[in-house]
Amino acid sequence: MHSTNRITRSIWLATALAGTWHSLPALAQEQTPAAEQDTAPTLKSVTVTAQRREESVQDIANAVSAVSGESLGQTGTDYIGKAIQFVPNAQANNPDGDARPRWYIRGVGTGDQGAATVFPVGVYVDDVYLNAPLAGGDPLFDLDRIEILRGPQGTLYGKNTTGGAVNILTKKPTFENDGYATLGYGSKNEKIVNGALGGTLVEDRLAARVSLYSKERDGFIKNVYDDKDYDRVDNKAVRLQFLAKFNPDLTALWSLHDSQARGTAAGLLPVGRFPWLGGYSRSNPDRRYIDSNVDNKSKIEHAGTSLTLNYDLGDYRLTSISAYDETKQRAIGDDDLSPVESGRSYTNNRWRQYSQEFRIASPTSETLRWILGTHVFHEDLQSAGATSALPDAGASEASYTGTSFDHKNTSYALFGNLAYDFTDQFTVTGGLRWTREKKDIDLDLVQTTGSNFSGDWWDAGSLQNPVDVTGAGITTNGNARRNKTWSAVTYDLTPEYRINDNLRVYARYAKGFRSGAFNTGLSSSLEQLSTVQPETLNSYELGLKSEWLNGRVHANANVFYYDYKDMQVSATTTTTSGSLVSLLTNGAEGKARGAEFELEAQATDNLHLQLAASLFSSEFTGDLWKGNSFIRAPRHTYALGADYRFALDIPGSLVLGGDLRYQSKEYFISAYQQSQWTWLNQGGYTVSNAHLSYTTADEKYNITGFVNNLTDKHYQTHGLSLNRGSAPYWAAFGDPRTAGVTVTAKF
Repeated sequence: MHSTNRITRSIWLATALAGTWHSLPALAQEQTPAAEQDTAPTLKSVTVTAQRREESVQDIANAVSAVSGESLGQTGTDYIGKAIQFVPNAQANNPDGDARPRWYIRGVGTGDQGAATVFPVGVYVDDVYLNAPLAGGDPLFDLDRIEILRGPQGTLYGKNTTGGAVNILTKKPTFENDGYATLGYGSKNEKIVNGALGGTLVEDRLAARVSLYSKERDGFIKNVYDDKDYDRVDNKAVRLQFLAKFNPDLTALWSLHDSQARGTAAGLLPVGRFPWLGGYSRSNPDRRYIDSNVDNKSKIEHAGTSLTLNYDLGDYRLTSISAYDETKQRAIGDDDLSPVESGRSYTNNRWRQYSQEFRIASPTSETLRWILGTHVFHEDLQSAGATSALPDAGASEASYTGTSFDHKNTSYALFGNLAYDFTDQFTVTGGLRWTREKKDIDLDLVQTTGSNFSGDWWDAGSLQNPVDVTGAGITTNGNARRNKTWSAVTYDLTPEYRINDNLRVYARYAKGFRSGAFNTGLSSSLEQLSTVQPETLNSYELGLKSEWLNGRVHANANVFYYDYKDMQVSATTTTTSGSLVSLLTNGAEGKARGAEFELEAQATDNLHLQLAASLFSSEFTGDLWKGNSFIRAPRHTYALGADYRFALDIPGSLVLGGDLRYQSKEYFISAYQQSQWTWLNQGGYTVSNAHLSYTTADEKYNITGFVNNLTDKHYQTHGLSLNRGSAPYWAAFGDPRTAGVTVTAKF
């Protein structure tokens, strides 16, 4: 209760201050000569399409943050975790290895990393929803912007956005010839090459743009068993787009993309002494090394194509988005991450999805504005996996479990959004969406204990399907088929009041849902193939958006309250056969409340500032984990950044910048949060970064030096215990201090 009152007081104080300052912009305008107003630098207006229309991010009555592609290029940011450091209550760390972000927004996310996992934060690229868990980890390059919407977005974005939605917008072709090339070199022999070239192919009719990316880096962690890098990175990506203008009313954008990420199957390190591994322990758990007898490998391939048509029917616009996307993953891993031949795992997954969306939108200048649409989605997942306990694990003989399943997901949706201006200052917006979804699964399970099964099944090149393992004692546990259909209605309602052109307040209610699912993780019994029902979230939010000092300052704030029902969580349970397994279940209810504040300011002609702050309080309210907090949801998060432009005696400009981000204690497991498990979680910490760049007077050439994690802070990004919360455990850690330089040429 105390934290609730503190959060409420904080936001109302911010609101009161906003009201007190209400007259300052007008006063400043009266006292500032017109000539000075014209020359004084202001913040750039960021145009977004978060509500499926082009509008300024400051004009949207919703908690939306936008990160420009230009700012990402200036700081050399190419991964999503760093890109969103100024977004309140949001994180996307990579504890499972490179190119595999775990999204959490306002404490809503998932720790389940199964192939059929449904993420509660929807990830979109150019308005195409990506359902595969690994599809959203592509590198960031040649982007226009990233839009992050916090809170349920169930009407315009649809299912699986209870936490929010992330839309990554690439840079599109234009009829102006342009391009750039960037070369970078940094710590651990990091080599980055990326660039783009675009322009006219047929005058006023056809334009194209090609974008390329390559990154190679040695690992931060050394495997002393084979003297190889454990977490090496090798990422490649290409994107090709064509823009066709058939006539003034009809345009088509065709996009093709392909990427490949090679690295490590997981980012975990063992911590502590493992009795079942002959007492093995790492001598210094803080040192970045492992002693694994397996060459952990991972390969993720992601490719797809989309066609977007825009047809203007007078003042109305009809939009069609057709897309196909495919993601493939193959990985081999050492389950114990030790030199002991104890456990190994193998994964082979392939996701293929098709989607089609139609929208029609009314003119934006009307008193009554609306959007109507329909969305069709189909995904086919083929998954094969195997895990084992080998003799050195302490058992008399080896054991083996393998699964293979086909999973199909088909959904249909109808949606609409309506906004009506009751007066010039008061507008009410509402949205409604109906979704019907069907899922089918066909799963085979084989297992054995004490058998002499044949074949090096853990050799990723020797076996296509783990259920093909043969040998004396192999038991086929059988086949299971399930299908389930769900329907859901989601909606939102947002009244907003514009006090003046620079200040608006709003209230928002939204209901979101996360799709139902089947438990598909490896186990010793088909009991684990149970059905999980959809979860729902009701969100209540009050907010304000404001601009000050002739556009030099943007300040936004909000408070929110969450009522979470039928939460899909991973919980440990015992099967009828006595086996201990981790199952996805609806066993939890929860409440959350918080406050968020964002400020961006052009403080002087040369000084740019950015600030983000968030408060968050959450608890499970049902019988499961009652009183515990949501995972990956720090109570306090603060981020501060500054850039200063120096005048030079030579042509060009020099910019020195830096940022720091603090977050308070973070839990990684819902069940283990009391004081005896402090070692399993991460206490509060601060990470800082710095950069220095020189840009020529014509802005064609830039050289930037950077240092990330300036103080070389050692911090944990994940903790995992399979021993009922007792030591030992496995952990993932953030990157150490790194430094590098990039050179960019524009043409």
